[in-house]
Amino acid sequence: ATAVYLTHLAPTIWDEPGLAGNGSSRGRYMGMDHRVHELSSSSSPLRQHAYTDMSLWDIHRTQLPWLSLTSPDVYVDIIRSLEAMGEEGGDVPRWPLANIYTGCMIGNHAIPVVAEAVAKGYGHLFNVSKLYNLFKRHATEPRHHAGRANVAEYLHYGYVPHDDNEHAVPLTLAYAFDDANLASIASYLGLTHDAATFANRSNAAIRAGWSAEHEFMCPRTRDGTLKCPSLPFVPYPGSPHYVEGDAWQWLWFVPSSPQSLVKLFSTPSRFVDKLETFLQRARK
Repeated sequence: ATAVYLTHLAPTIWDEPGLAGNGSSRGRYMGMDHRVHELSSSSSPLRQHAYTDMSLWDIHRTQLPWLSLTSPDVYVDIIRSLEAMGEEGGDVPRWPLANIYTGCMIGNHAIPVVAEAVAKGYGHLFNVSKLYNLFKRHATEPRHHAGRANVAEYLHYGYVPHDDNEHAVPLTLAYAFDDANLASIASYLGLTHDAATFANRSNAAIRAGWSAEHEFMCPRTRDGTLKCPSLPFVPYPGSPHYVEGDAWQWLWFVPSSPQSLVKLFSTPSRFVDKLETFLQRARK
């Protein structure tokens, strides 16, 4: 019961009650453009609340899927709030706090949030096309608010080079994940060329850091040299070359295409052996 209660503590309802008292004003909130906005009583689909304080890097794979099953009205309003933030500030945040872009953590994991909502049949309840266009800008050009770090290098090399960012591996894997989900949204919208482009980019990025010798995802330099860590296991908060983890933990971050990760190993049984070793170490 406590765990279920905690899943409803955030994201936070950001709007205050309307002041008109006659139903014409449902709630006001300060937007990402630092202007006061009002929840419309006539818009369709109707947004009941404006939500913020979203640690999307964390909740895209845990809390939000749970809310999609247990509180779909809240779940949809959270996505509509992301859409509104994109309209107000020009970019969909990766971790909004109140009405500011924190730029916290990596990736653009509002993308898999929307892709999952579309896959679950919620796409008609928000403007998927508008969100896709906002996401595509993040994936193809530098953005001031919540943009992708080293996006130009990622587009040029197919991965984030270690020369340009010490978090090259997690950034590359995060972008591969987001691009795979962007391909899914593009396919839903009938944008077949975009879907193929982002899917191919995702697949190439997954392969970019793989070291067959060490069986880890390793930083790669601009000239293609792999720089595998001498200590793949580092206690939390992890290796300086990875984000809140180490080479062992980030090896498995290929949720968009687990079969692609399996194929990188010499045999499927070798993949299983590596996974069992990881799980045994995790229990110690």
